[in-house]
Amino acid sequence: MRRFHVGRIVVAAMAVACAASTVSTLAAEKDPLRDGDGKLRHALVMRDSQGGFAGFSGWIWTIEADGRWRREPFLNKTVRKADRTGKLDAKGLAALAAEMDRLKLLDLPRQLGGKAMVNPHVVTIGFGTFESKLVLGTGAPLPKADDKPTTPTARFVAIVRYVQENLVVK
Repeated sequence: MRRFHVGRIVVAAMAVACAASTVSTLAAEKDPLRDGDGKLRHALVMRDSQGGFAGFSGWIWTIEADGRWRREPFLNKTVRKADRTGKLDAKGLAALAAEMDRLKLLDLPRQLGGKAMVNPHVVTIGFGTFESKLVLGTGAPLPKADDKPTTPTARFVAIVRYVQENLVVK
């Protein structure tokens, strides 16, 4: 009888340990955008490219997990030295993550806009393994941001505009 009692205690302890592990895992995964220290879980990378006779050229904005950011010009696979750099403080990182959450970044479709054509204007947002792109016509500007973005395209544009407007050298 004593063995049976000890066995129940061991099973109960294992159940409590499993439950605690599950709760801590769920808490860590609760915010898919930021970790427990308030840093982004991944770098946010935005690529604005225009096709042309020489290939694709444009700008890459990268916001590292700790808030360091840069804007780099590129032509095809050649990325040149950053022409703008900076660092978002904790408040800026929190605001960025809140905006990404509000606009449901991770729920955006993989592709928005039309089919790729000759010399398209393509804007891509990446976060970890997630990627979404908006394909626009040749030379077409990014649409204006809506005051209340509800469609996937409007949400995508709002994220791009937020990054462009908030990554400024101070």
